[in-house]
Amino acid sequence: MELTFVCLPQLHPNKPVPVLVWIYGGGFQMGEASRDLYSPDYIMMEHVVLVVISYRLGALGFLSLDDKELDVPGNAGLKDQVMALRWVKQNCQFFGGDPENITVFGESAGGASAHYMMLTEQTRNLFHKTVLMSGAALAPWAQTPMHINWTYRLAQATGYSGELNDRQVFAHLKKCKASSLLRVTDDIITMEERHQRLTMFCFGPTIEPYETDHCVIPKSPLEMMRNCWGNSIPMVIGGNSFEGLLMFPEINKWPELLCQLGDCEYLAPRDAQLDKEQQRAFGKQLRETYFGDRKPSRETMLEYSDLFSYKYFWHGIQRTLLSRAHYAPEAPTYLYRFDFDSKHFNIMRIITCGRKVRGTCHADDLSYLFYNAAAKKLKRRTAEFKTIKRLVSMVVQFAISGDPNIPLVTHDEKQQPCLPQGTGTPAATSTWLPISRKDAVFKCLNISHDVQVIDLPEAEKLRLWDSIYDRRLLY
Repeated sequence: MELTFVCLPQLHPNKPVPVLVWIYGGGFQMGEASRDLYSPDYIMMEHVVLVVISYRLGALGFLSLDDKELDVPGNAGLKDQVMALRWVKQNCQFFGGDPENITVFGESAGGASAHYMMLTEQTRNLFHKTVLMSGAALAPWAQTPMHINWTYRLAQATGYSGELNDRQVFAHLKKCKASSLLRVTDDIITMEERHQRLTMFCFGPTIEPYETDHCVIPKSPLEMMRNCWGNSIPMVIGGNSFEGLLMFPEINKWPELLCQLGDCEYLAPRDAQLDKEQQRAFGKQLRETYFGDRKPSRETMLEYSDLFSYKYFWHGIQRTLLSRAHYAPEAPTYLYRFDFDSKHFNIMRIITCGRKVRGTCHADDLSYLFYNAAAKKLKRRTAEFKTIKRLVSMVVQFAISGDPNIPLVTHDEKQQPCLPQGTGTPAATSTWLPISRKDAVFKCLNISHDVQVIDLPEAEKLRLWDSIYDRRLLY
């Protein structure tokens, strides 16, 4: 386990300060706790302790075997996170941190990880608040498909030719170099499985085949969410307005995927447990909703990307909101939507899509939370710098008090701070309130060049995704 502590300039403050624990994303396959990606410069403008943790990834972190005697039930990467949180709880006081005020936050797979940390009994009382950014345990990529024996495939890809036997497979894999395992992992998913959206990753969080003292996921996250200790703590959750731009390079490389969409029936979520006829009916609704009368082609690449904003990101967030509204009504849950579109500072979109495509891509928000190797210094009067201040202040205020509301800054030349929310100013038409099961449409804080509390713009399309689930399968 590796921890990177970033402390206050004053090592021994007058009173302990809030602790923020960051879990990085990367699909449970890649990522690192490095200053190149997550430099703390922006967060260190505030009086907090920041901890960035590392955890095992890919097969090294999530390989699972059914044979109980081998003691490889899976989720080693999540168990690394549990161990890190225990260490932070016990030791943050020596760095000026408050062990009774710890907030776990993460993005993408880091957001899903933070969610899992709320669900498992292993972390009870180790932290007090959480921020989930573009990731949740119910995202389709945050649970490994259990109908395929990925460990056996991995062994075959590294030269194993024996039987499907856990002991023999494990004995073979132990002889392989870690670099060899990582190198072939991507190749064990077939192109058909990728294009049919059967899975994004082969090694990730999984329901453990048997329970041990260290078990993190003993049953489905859906069931765990209904009665978990994390239902008693505050949450901020949200995503970016065009998450699906992450898919743009794949479509650009294989435009024939658009022509193979058909009626989109293969995009129906597996956990909705639809029969073939229901899948076809839902697929037709998807096609009509996202493409209208247009035939999927290169000209509809953005529409295709938008569809995956919902399939991979927003619907997992939506289901989490519904679960929290019903099973955690006493704990506040705040919803945000990051919609800031910068021509030169939305770094993930620029790397992923080039400079001609606009929108707020998956992971674009990281540029406004952490300094990174691709970032440029900003002048304080720029909209980008103001957005950094907004996002960081929101997270820190939530860590301090459990309420993320802050005085916002309007996007004008004078940079005059607006009055606190609820005063009827154009930038803040109402207070950013927690969601409620009484809401016909969930309200969100929309963070763009200005900041407003609005009805979630994705709500109408999300109702379509909700509609195919039986209630007990939805949340």
